Amino acid sequence: MKSYYSRAGITIYHGDCREVLPSLPKSPRVVIADPPYAIRNSFGSQMRLDGSRRLEFSWDGPLARDVAIHGIVAACENARSFFTFCGASQVSFIELALEGSFTVKPAVWIKACPPPAMRGNWWPSGFEYALYGYTPGAWFRDENTSRRNVFYSDTYRHGIRAHEKVDHPTQKWLPLILQIVGAMVPPEGECLDPFMGSGTTLVAAKNLGRRAIGIEIEERYCEIAAKRLSQAATAARPRKAKAA
Repeated sequence: MKSYYSRAGITIYHGDCREVLPSLPKSPRVVIADPPYAIRNSFGSQMRLDGSRRLEFSWDGPLARDVAIHGIVAACENARSFFTFCGASQVSFIELALEGSFTVKPAVWIKACPPPAMRGNWWPSGFEYALYGYTPGAWFRDENTSRRNVFYSDTYRHGIRAHEKVDHPTQKWLPLILQIVGAMVPPEGECLDPFMGSGTTLVAAKNLGRRAIGIEIEERYCEIAAKRLSQAATAARPRKAKAA
């Protein structure tokens, strides 16, 4: 399959990960993913004058649950370890699908800048679910003796690190992904993101000198990711996200 972008050990494929993954060479990669969360909304995306905020994305919804599970499981074939963010309806399915091949454990990302508590949006989400797993002998290097499976970090709300923000509604905080990639992907290793989005995993890999593959079904996000990679510096690593 022809790549959309390929430079200095970083490759992007434009397409459905369920179709792209079988064509990739088998290798003991590390999977780091952020799939659609299968948020079951039907009220559209809007910001009203009374302050209530409702979000729905065209690529999300009930069908995304099965797409994400299938994609994560397929990506993890031959993987040594994985870390995936996920929605509440996906956690158990992913865990059950992978527990035979990995030691699977939960994690959570707590947002330092959660959505504000405005009228009509009940308790706004200040955290996101995640799962990680590893096989015997998988590489891991996090020397923080206070590390836990609870990650505290900022988001791109309120203009923080505004120069990194791109036109993607769920862009992950780069220092958080740098921490995960740096801990799980060995210096000579390669990570795979089957739901690449704006390319944060690949930018983190490039900044840390790792190889990476990203797959994304929306071409406009492939273009955003390619532009970010072209601009990314391979020098100093930004500050770490703080682990609880």
